[in-house]
Amino acid sequence: MAQDNFLKVSIIIPCWNRRDDLRRCLNSLQLQQRMTLDIIVVDDGSDDGTDAMLALEFSGVRRIAVTGRVGPSRARNIGIVAAKSELLLFLDSDIRFLTSDSVALLGDFLLSHPEAGCVGGEVPATGDRQQALGRDVGFFGHSFSLSLPRSPGAISECAYLAT
Repeated sequence: MAQDNFLKVSIIIPCWNRRDDLRRCLNSLQLQQRMTLDIIVVDDGSDDGTDAMLALEFSGVRRIAVTGRVGPSRARNIGIVAAKSELLLFLDSDIRFLTSDSVALLGDFLLSHPEAGCVGGEVPATGDRQQALGRDVGFFGHSFSLSLPRSPGAISECAYLAT
């Protein structure tokens, strides 16, 4: 696939004192394929070395430092303003993807369903295994479900919300 045909996704991650979780999250994003990523970390006043870790290990990630605490919702809004792509993905800093095409599948699904305004999932961790709830969530009468390919230890199904 030519680089011009790759999905372009801005990933917005609010973070406050979650350096080690954020590192795992960003490492999993580096494995994503079939896309061009614009990763934005909105640092909500961390004092745990998050900024130094980003500068040293993830120089391609854009960091927006917020003075004082604004909370994750406002931090996401700050990230939206800075985003360069039409597709946005909100992640918490403790999320990590277990397959290399997870983000591409989300983008493909959204682009192939023009009636959908957004997609998202709910996958709680229980114990030492990832377990999907496997339920559809409807919003304004629209409900979609996407099954991800099975691989050892990977998420098998997520429910997605369309607006």
